[in-house]
Amino acid sequence: MGLTKDYLKFEASGICNIVASHTGKVHAIDRNECASSACESLNFYNIRKRKRIDRIVRAESYRKEKVVFHGHRTAVNCLTFSNDSLMLASGGKDSVIVVWDIVNESGLFKLNGHKNAVTDIKFTASGDNIISSSKDATVKFWNVDSKSCFYTIADSTTEVYSLALIKDDKLLIVGSASVELKVFELTWNCGEEENGGINGNISNGPAAKSKKLTPLVGSELIPEEDSQCNVFVTCKKRGLLVRQAKKMALEIVITRDEKLMMVVGNDQVVDVFRIFSDNEAEKRFYKKVKKAKRKAQDDGSGNDELTIADSVSKDITIFIARIGEIRGFSSIKSLSICSRSIKVKIDEESKEGLCYRVYTLQKNNAIVAFDCTFDEKGNTFKSETVADLNKLGHRNDIRALTINAKNEYMVTGDSDVGYYWNLNNLTTQLVFEHEDMKDILGALFVYSDQYIIFTTKSGSIFIFHVATGEHIDFKTKCHETAIYGIVPQPNGHGFITTSADKKVKFWNFKIIEEFGSKRLTFDMTRELELTDEGMCLAVSPNGKYLVVGLLDNTARIYFCDTLKFFASLYGHSLPVTCVDISPDNKLVITGSVDKSVKIWGIDFGDCHKSIFAHDDVVTCVKFSTKTDERLFWSAGKDGKIKQWDADKFNIVQILNGHLGAVRCLVQASDSSFIITAGADKSIRVWDLTDEIIVLSEQEQLEREKELELKLIDEEDIVPGDLRDNEAELANKKTIDTIKSYEDIVDALLIARDEKIKRKEDTKHVQHPLIKSFGSKSEDHFLIDAISRIKTAHLERALLMISYNYIEDILIACNSCIKDNYKLELCIAIINLTNKVHHNYLRNAPEVKKLLREIYMNGQKHLTALIDTVEFNLAALSLWKVEVDAATGNKVF
Repeated sequence: MGLTKDYLKFEASGICNIVASHTGKVHAIDRNECASSACESLNFYNIRKRKRIDRIVRAESYRKEKVVFHGHRTAVNCLTFSNDSLMLASGGKDSVIVVWDIVNESGLFKLNGHKNAVTDIKFTASGDNIISSSKDATVKFWNVDSKSCFYTIADSTTEVYSLALIKDDKLLIVGSASVELKVFELTWNCGEEENGGINGNISNGPAAKSKKLTPLVGSELIPEEDSQCNVFVTCKKRGLLVRQAKKMALEIVITRDEKLMMVVGNDQVVDVFRIFSDNEAEKRFYKKVKKAKRKAQDDGSGNDELTIADSVSKDITIFIARIGEIRGFSSIKSLSICSRSIKVKIDEESKEGLCYRVYTLQKNNAIVAFDCTFDEKGNTFKSETVADLNKLGHRNDIRALTINAKNEYMVTGDSDVGYYWNLNNLTTQLVFEHEDMKDILGALFVYSDQYIIFTTKSGSIFIFHVATGEHIDFKTKCHETAIYGIVPQPNGHGFITTSADKKVKFWNFKIIEEFGSKRLTFDMTRELELTDEGMCLAVSPNGKYLVVGLLDNTARIYFCDTLKFFASLYGHSLPVTCVDISPDNKLVITGSVDKSVKIWGIDFGDCHKSIFAHDDVVTCVKFSTKTDERLFWSAGKDGKIKQWDADKFNIVQILNGHLGAVRCLVQASDSSFIITAGADKSIRVWDLTDEIIVLSEQEQLEREKELELKLIDEEDIVPGDLRDNEAELANKKTIDTIKSYEDIVDALLIARDEKIKRKEDTKHVQHPLIKSFGSKSEDHFLIDAISRIKTAHLERALLMISYNYIEDILIACNSCIKDNYKLELCIAIINLTNKVHHNYLRNAPEVKKLLREIYMNGQKHLTALIDTVEFNLAALSLWKVEVDAATGNKVF
């Protein structure tokens, strides 16, 4: 290849085993289909067919997505839409709430106030208010119009995780890390001027558009909480609901008909509560009062009626009562209920009840569907498992991975079972199970790929027949403790194992006849004593050397034939976890807990190079099978897979995708693809492509990325900006906003230059970019250039414009307003510019006249625009009435 060396790129080609990420959510589509988040993709399942029917995979770069909202500095915890679906609120681990405009595809504002991660968000029915919970043990009420917090509930002593609003926002249920759910009654004040409000006008308050809600039964007997000088909502604590689940209340889910409430408790139990209607609650209240009176008379306590009513009003079970539970097979992390319930017969007497289909996402990589039957008259609840997706992947972390010689099938093993996968469609074909096979640590195809061997933590070895999945043989205590390494003998007649019992054992196959049939078994032939616990091992392709990685931070080389010690590879500061030998039998690579990979010469045991390879423990190393180039792979607990050149000691490429530690790595016999398995329960296939990697270009791209990150991290100096404001701009600075800013500045410079040239030369030829835009003038060209920027990036890009260009922008906006050209955009630009540079503009005499002219022109044209919109709305209302009358159906 001359002086330079080119490499071929690997790309992700498939993913399997992951059913649902336990940190994600499940969503019910209908009674047969559901969707769940699985790593970076969204999977759709048919629960009746028990298979995946579709998948949405995130693009490699967010820039390829149609709409991307950038607002949080850290992970997003929760999302919720307003009732009209026009706004989206997101809460993040950065303790910030961001409200987004869905129609305009841009951020509205950012709310600061919580001191820890935001865990849940709810819009009120009117969409005017937001209620949020956080790990700072508070619940906050926010007003969308004023962008401020007007009330805080600090009643909890533990972290708050979930919220629910029921009964037309009259009841708020708060779930925390305690076993109790707190229930608050909310009365939204929508009075007139006597209620106070800002400047005596309550229409500016958060409940201006809400109807006055009548209080719940017994409300007048409950004392109010501290109002905190708030005139918008009255909060009263109605009581506590006790859950059976002992862990935090992760999620509170309400059925669409508001008859049942289900609380996910981060363990196997989901508590189910019945929500009584207002009429039922009133009857229960008076029934309990009557019962309490009768009991007081019998006891002779002499309590008056008011005291009894006051006591009963504090009993929250008049509104909500626990009636049952759903029990899963593992910890339940998320739950979703189908919007439609069906009527079913619940006994032989043809008694009818409601049946709800409930999907649960469990911690062990499974989705389970339940049918929950609710008898409203008998107040009973029963749940039964309908289907699960257990067979689509492992329940536990994968610890063993191997591939057959023809690169057609692979076998994986976890703590209980092994799966046999078809690599063409990445589906399971067989399951290898045995009651004594626990904690699998290794797997290996043997005997011409007809059999599969599993090694375990207890030191046992199991053999299964690949064609039938039948268990053939097993031997316990082959080693005294865990078997950490297994490799085939070069001659194919057996295999070699190493263990924490400080031994390496050689095993040979043999065929025995039993009950008239032949079967495969194995016997130990040789044994090698080690100086410390064996962590991994490798055999050279020519069968001459055996390399064992030890717990004492060294790797030792032995002769395979005589088992005599040859050399010790010392240099790691922590135990060696993985080892491999090059195809030409000349190099050894070792990976260690010290996060480094070392390259050794096998002839003299000398270290050629020590590489700080990963940010965490190195778990796997593997040489490429090609003999013309000495490349190798390394994987670590940092989730990265890296390819290296063993001759030039440079990194070739990094494969990102796993969201946790990479446990296993294998490659095809021809190095055409590699397979990795991670702690995120995903198995990923990476294919070799024809795309060439040029290291110099890759290094240049990395430097550019670093520069971009520096630009993004730089703080923009905004005039008059105060830190720690309760409300901020929603969008954060990204490389796209920087590019948008540069586009605006380029357009400003072109417009300035064109104006000067046109004054100097009346025959000046217009700039080609202005011609291509079809702009009427330089001012129109500037507004056209700004209008081409995505709305999501416009606000942040305009913030970066320095004051030197502000007058040019205002002049352009005024010119376009006069011509009634892109009026809404011009007004938005002027409002933001005036807000940011207000202190400068008010003290600039030359700008005052311009602003006054903008005000006059804008008022005239905006009034005309509002009249046009109102006229069109009136016409649409009349058309709707006519269509409804003609068809008998409501259009919307």
